[in-house]
Amino acid sequence: MTDKSRAAIGARLEPGEQIIWTGAPEREVMLKSLGKRKPSRVLNVAIIAIIGSIVWSQREQLGQLQVGGLSGDTALPVPLLALAGFTALILFLRHKQYTGHVDQLAYGITDRRVLILHKGKVLDERSPDQMKWVELRDRPGAEGYSDIIWETRRISTSTGDSQTTALEREQARIGFKALRDGRAVFERIERWRASHGAAASAAAEATLEAMKSEAKEGSEVPRLAHPRLGLSIATPP
Repeated sequence: MTDKSRAAIGARLEPGEQIIWTGAPEREVMLKSLGKRKPSRVLNVAIIAIIGSIVWSQREQLGQLQVGGLSGDTALPVPLLALAGFTALILFLRHKQYTGHVDQLAYGITDRRVLILHKGKVLDERSPDQMKWVELRDRPGAEGYSDIIWETRRISTSTGDSQTTALEREQARIGFKALRDGRAVFERIERWRASHGAAASAAAEATLEAMKSEAKEGSEVPRLAHPRLGLSIATPP
């Protein structure tokens, strides 16, 4: 994945920009976190149980399908089989949504900015002065893995936070996630920010000194001296 991430980041470089580090989230760790959708899972199970109970209670009116040699009272109703198939399809598509999101992520640090890409497109980019804060956080339920977060966005939903998906909650935290070497990457970012801060301060001081020097030179008024008397008078430029 490192080579894939490096290629993705490399394709987004500006002229003269240099790569410092590239990486990607650990797939299984990220998917494990995305799979913990307790509120929505309970809700899904409850709905399926209710619908299944209604369908089963009306099996005589709805008609029955012989499955695997089963007959009579043990036969499964066609609507219940259709419901099971539909539910399996929904769960499969949701899993593909999560895996597709994780597999297409790439992280990068260059000499100018940090980058988060998805399918080669920039999801987030920050220059050092745009990063107001950076935090290293342990990845919940994944010992040895950590996240580097520099922004938390509010999730806009009309049903409340309990109904948001795990993917929405994950996307609200902006940064590099599910990294095994998270602390090393975090320290690299801190050095990167510090070096840019020092360079900016040095540049500001140099500019200030240059302005002072120009002002001093511009304030000097030409003077005309008398060779014998030793007197001098200011002359307009």
